[in-house]
Amino acid sequence: MIDLLSEDLKHSERYKGCSIDIWRDDRRGCYLAELYAPVRNRMLLQQRQPFSDIQSAVAYMKEQIDKYYSQGWYKDCIIDVWFDPYLYSYLAELYVPVQSEMVSQEKQAFSDIQSALAYMRAQIDKLSF
Repeated sequence: MIDLLSEDLKHSERYKGCSIDIWRDDRRGCYLAELYAPVRNRMLLQQRQPFSDIQSAVAYMKEQIDKYYSQGWYKDCIIDVWFDPYLYSYLAELYVPVQSEMVSQEKQAFSDIQSALAYMRAQIDKLSF
């Protein structure tokens, strides 16, 4: 178990719909970087890893986000794409606005992020708002 307190949080930022939190872990003498990605309208911990400095942690996590995760708005809809290591594919989920909340419309597996985004954008173009 990792005991981290709010004062241990040294850096936090949003990047392409994901969240990167960097904690100082004095017991282990390192920084712990956590990557949270949007999955089904929630932010879920995807990766936690130790680093010697904050800059390396942020750079590595941004690379991971660029490689494995994406979230985008398109015509008032949300497209979430994330890598599922169990299926070894990218899962894309489309959320559409229904009254005052976003509701999942479709979920599908893809071989890459670009295909997922292109397909979901085409699906949104077919919808009538």
